[in-house]
Amino acid sequence: GFTNHNGGKLNFGKDGYLYFATGDGGSGGDPSNNAQNGNSLLGKMLRIDVNNTSASSNYSIPADNPYINNAEIADEIWALGLRNPWRWSFDRLTHDMWIADVGQATWEEINFRKASETKAINYGWRCYEATHSFNTSGCQEIAVYTPPIFEYAHNNATGGFSVTGGFVYRGAEYPSLNGYYIFADYISGNQWMTYDSATILVTKKQNGTFPTTISSFGESEDGTIYACALTTGIIYKIEANTGVAFQLIDFSGVVKNNVTELKWSTNTEQNLLQYEIEASTDSIHFQKKGIVAAQNLAAGNSYTFHDNAKELQKIYYRFRIVNKDGKWDYSKTITVINNSGGINFIYPSVITNGIINIFITDPYDYLQLYSMNGSLILKKDISNVTGRIDIPIPYLSKGIYIVKIGNSKGQLIQKIFVY
Repeated sequence: GFTNHNGGKLNFGKDGYLYFATGDGGSGGDPSNNAQNGNSLLGKMLRIDVNNTSASSNYSIPADNPYINNAEIADEIWALGLRNPWRWSFDRLTHDMWIADVGQATWEEINFRKASETKAINYGWRCYEATHSFNTSGCQEIAVYTPPIFEYAHNNATGGFSVTGGFVYRGAEYPSLNGYYIFADYISGNQWMTYDSATILVTKKQNGTFPTTISSFGESEDGTIYACALTTGIIYKIEANTGVAFQLIDFSGVVKNNVTELKWSTNTEQNLLQYEIEASTDSIHFQKKGIVAAQNLAAGNSYTFHDNAKELQKIYYRFRIVNKDGKWDYSKTITVINNSGGINFIYPSVITNGIINIFITDPYDYLQLYSMNGSLILKKDISNVTGRIDIPIPYLSKGIYIVKIGNSKGQLIQKIFVY
């Protein structure tokens, strides 16, 4: 046996079945002819049902697998003819399959399969390397095989030597990337975006500096795509060139008296309209908090924005830079910690109507009301409740009181004034 070309990735499909790609077993040129051998599970895309077992194994075969009635090809096989499928993925919107298959001597390729296709597919290796003859002994004409939708030659300038597959971008942050399959070459550092539709296939080689040794891509919950470099251990975020003339020098935030003060400065601004400040409690779901008009001053620009920290102890901020012609880009995201101690969760803190209005975004287990001498006046269960909570206190005498809310993580404490 050989130690290389073992496999690239496992994914569950929308249908609930497990798909996984296997390499051809290694060495060079597939000397064992595994990729074209229907009795070998190497060099294949496999599809199995792990939720149902069979009499002989801990999985079963989906009834619509394309070779299930072919005695010469194993039932698990979904597609044949792969060499070293180093990273493959489903489009999270269309569920189409994208496979980056590392070539042998001359060509790298991207294979593709529509989600609606259930027919038998053979991608051609070892007979063909991409769309070029490699070892056609015992093979059929090239038209019998499914060609890649994109290939590139082995060179550093416009190609590479080892493709690393990525994802189709479906995030909201960079609309210009929507629908493009993004991938790179491990050796050359070149990167591409490929867009497939019913009528046209467009592939763009991207300009600019891109790191080498990209060994894998990842997709976050919100559709952001990341890439990781094997030799440096660095994770990169994939971003679009938005065309917004903007250079950020500094962006920071601090809590003062339960108010978040954001400050940022720039040394390049051209044709900017405004900054739209956004906040999040989980760094994924952001809400707009306000707008600051851009100054567009040649000597540099400084900005300040204030946001009520409320009861939040940690909040994430970013801003969207909007150009006058409608183009936009995002700043980096910063984290602001509220260590002021007196975190307000009651508004107003002066009670004149006999009702305490509490505002919380995280659930707390209990509320306790104390007099200034430490006597417990009221205890209330507020578990599994967020947002606004109204607590009636109609019979309290005028004065200062202490309100505590708590859970297993700790307590928040605030003074109120009853009039």
